Amino acid sequence: MTLSWQEKVEEYCKKYNIPLFYLAETMYEPKVIPMIRGKVFEFSVMTALQEILPQNERQVDQSMMNAQIGFHDIGAYRLKEL
Repeated sequence: MTLSWQEKVEEYCKKYNIPLFYLAETMYEPKVIPMIRGKVFEFSVMTALQEILPQNERQVDQSMMNAQIGFHDIGAYRLKEL
């Protein structure tokens, strides 16, 4: 069974011990907004590439990054020829 976006948000808050009541306030914090916008931009690019590129030739997906000092940046999304 696929979770709804509301259920996903609830699970996320439980996992990271974030009071659901304060989630919206947290998202409006000046230091959080650029991170959210940057991540959403990555998904927007992925979606645009998926719509433009032939699906029978290429696959575009989002990579989950664990950005830490000393680790090579793998990029926000992957383009794979089929």
